[in-house]
Amino acid sequence: MKASLQFSVMKMKAKVVKGVQIGAKFGIATANLELSSLPAIEEGVYLVQVEFNKKTYNGLFHFGPRKTFGGDNSAEVHILDFSKDIYGETLIITLGKKLRDVQAFKNADQLFTQIETDILVARKYFLRQKIRAAWAGLSLSDQAALSDSALNHISAKAEFLEAPRVFVYAPQMGKEIGFVAPLMAAFPAKAYAFPRIEKQALKFYRVSDYKTLVAGDYGILAPSGNGEVCVPEGKDLMFVPAVAADKQGNRLGQGGGFYDKYLSTLDFKVKTLAVLPPFAIVDKVPTEKHDQSLDGVIGCEI
Repeated sequence: MKASLQFSVMKMKAKVVKGVQIGAKFGIATANLELSSLPAIEEGVYLVQVEFNKKTYNGLFHFGPRKTFGGDNSAEVHILDFSKDIYGETLIITLGKKLRDVQAFKNADQLFTQIETDILVARKYFLRQKIRAAWAGLSLSDQAALSDSALNHISAKAEFLEAPRVFVYAPQMGKEIGFVAPLMAAFPAKAYAFPRIEKQALKFYRVSDYKTLVAGDYGILAPSGNGEVCVPEGKDLMFVPAVAADKQGNRLGQGGGFYDKYLSTLDFKVKTLAVLPPFAIVDKVPTEKHDQSLDGVIGCEI
């Protein structure tokens, strides 16, 4: 399925021309574009889609002055996972989200460290969009099948059966597998804890009845915050929400960083699992230093 990304309607045509090739010296190739054919847009670094030869690629677009090197205005595009020579080609660029303003850095090393960060952010963004597009293509019966598959897999997991307390979350319909309410119904004797965002941090509360959850931050169901506070220990198990994950346990979240922060502050290393459809288990998830890895990924069938 081809991802339908949320991009603006602004499209620009520009020819690739010879540049100063500073990026190539740092292993980050960019295609310099002919400025005269570009419309007047705000200076900055943008997420873009690039089309040529009837193919579409994801990338980053810099438009504005080369502040670090004191040069003139430039328009440059870095196409992700692409290394072909495209001098003379005419590209169609669809402008997307603006990542940041054009900045002046102390030296080239600082500039290209920032560019590497931009590329990582772009990879995460495009992967999230791809997974969300795949979710949008599922029918209600597909989603129900994923829920049933998740329940079957979890019910056979020793770490779940042995866990006295299970830290869960309220899945968002059409974005995550709805396994938690059926799990609580199938195993009512277990203790369950749900997260609530308080002062921009997660706090888990014991919940006996899924129906008592209320609308919380970001429209996600959460406990009211009046019950017993739970912190993982012993053989407790935590199911961590994820947009995607790889088989090495690297996880892509929604971008808020709440679980990464919470897990990094625990004195106890709780066992963590993600429950995902097959299209959300990928070869490699782009990671940053603060990202917390999973102990396992449960793949569910449709």
